[in-house]
Amino acid sequence: MNNINIIEITKNSLDINNKINKLLNQLSSNFKSLSSEKVDNVITNKNTILLGAFCGSDLVGILSLICVDMLTQKKALIEDVVVDSDFRGKQIGKKLMLKAHELAKKMSCSTIHLTSRPSRVVANNLYQSLGYKIKETNYYILTYLNE
Repeated sequence: MNNINIIEITKNSLDINNKINKLLNQLSSNFKSLSSEKVDNVITNKNTILLGAFCGSDLVGILSLICVDMLTQKKALIEDVVVDSDFRGKQIGKKLMLKAHELAKKMSCSTIHLTSRPSRVVANNLYQSLGYKIKETNYYILTYLNE
């Protein structure tokens, strides 16, 4: 599919906000819609790049790339990778990932980290085909902070 353009989303609108929510709803069954303010905060964060895959004016995929300066290294995190169910199998996820790789290099990140549920078999196969290795580690999360 050659008519897919991967570009940074730098401005929010009601239309973009709705399209982002539609995509994220496909990623998680217990997703709660994001406010316009939340999307604005992500778009304007100097450490975050929100990539969009557009087919014409339709937003058909997204990816968040976060660059973090650590004491030991500068690393990138990839989050919220989702392609619209009607557009899957068309290499859009791969195009988003390759653009994220390009941007992470430009930002001088030494590594890229991401997580993916084992049930997302196609996504995990994509990441492995791009050279990602499963790191054996304990991954912890503390969730009560926003209650």
